[in-house]
Amino acid sequence: MFNTLTQILVPTTTIGTQRVLSFGYHKYSLPINLISQPLWLYSAYRANKEAGQTGLLITGIIFTLITVFGIFRFWG
Repeated sequence: MFNTLTQILVPTTTIGTQRVLSFGYHKYSLPINLISQPLWLYSAYRANKEAGQTGLLITGIIFTLITVFGIFRFWG
């Protein structure tokens, strides 16, 4: 059930982030993106566990840290 929900929310939140960003609301795209990050990390963890996709997991962790930095920069 959680995996199905994740597979629905990952593209929804990620595409939502890109739409908000393309409309010029850079400040608001970061919190939306941060909502999607736990879902991406969960998917990357499963991909790493099942198929050895370590690079995907490392990229997800680094991308999450960059997003948090951006939130502190714009909202802090």
